[in-house]
Amino acid sequence: MLSFRITTLWRNSLSFKSQIIPCSESVVGAGRRKWPSPVQGLMGTLQPVRRIHTSRPRYLNPIIVAVLRPLSKMVAVLVGRGFRKWWQSLPKKKKDIFIQHFIRNKFRYLGGSTMLGLAGYTYYESHVTTTPFTRRRRFMVFTPDQLFKIAQSCYQVELAEYGHLLLPENHSMVDRVRRVGNRILQANNTIPQLYTKEWTVTVIDHPMVNCFVLPVGHFTLNYHSAITVDSTSGVRKYLCTETYLITVLYPLKIFQRSY
Repeated sequence: MLSFRITTLWRNSLSFKSQIIPCSESVVGAGRRKWPSPVQGLMGTLQPVRRIHTSRPRYLNPIIVAVLRPLSKMVAVLVGRGFRKWWQSLPKKKKDIFIQHFIRNKFRYLGGSTMLGLAGYTYYESHVTTTPFTRRRRFMVFTPDQLFKIAQSCYQVELAEYGHLLLPENHSMVDRVRRVGNRILQANNTIPQLYTKEWTVTVIDHPMVNCFVLPVGHFTLNYHSAITVDSTSGVRKYLCTETYLITVLYPLKIFQRSY
């Protein structure tokens, strides 16, 4: 196992502030300053461009809506009818007992319902995260700290299983993976989240082509996944993205491909 991280020189030379100018705006702005009249006429013919989506919107199939809508109404009718029949079958004395019990304990029921609602809302809000690039809000059952603890346990299990197959630190393949990893990290040194993890790599001498990454920054790949620099770079960039976006929701996120 070999640890690597961005050097202090890179860390001190970072600038976390960046400004993105749309290409069309910068080009048109420069042309407007040089040729005011033609560019103004060109701007009148330009059509607004739709915003770029990170993923294509997926709408619910109309057939599913047509089936679920009457089904939900039927379930509501059956549940309501069942309760109504049960209530109507009760004798008047028993109905009065239930009503008096609810009136006497109405504050308890209201308080319990309020506490339950607040607890659910607090749990939901405390587990909502924002993705780094898309800025989308998503609900995650596990918090990042819990994910890191699970990942550490998984890493220890993997070391116990494949510890006898680890390549030494002075192996040429380990050195290649280290150099590729450092180049990727230094090329993306403007991303603050890269500094919150200690990036480590483990190379295993096993015939199966398999690589996985854990949320804490542990990479594990076998000898045959890093035959060339290009294949190593492709695997490492993919796994770096998985770790940065914290999309590793299972103990192992497997990336299999033959090179």
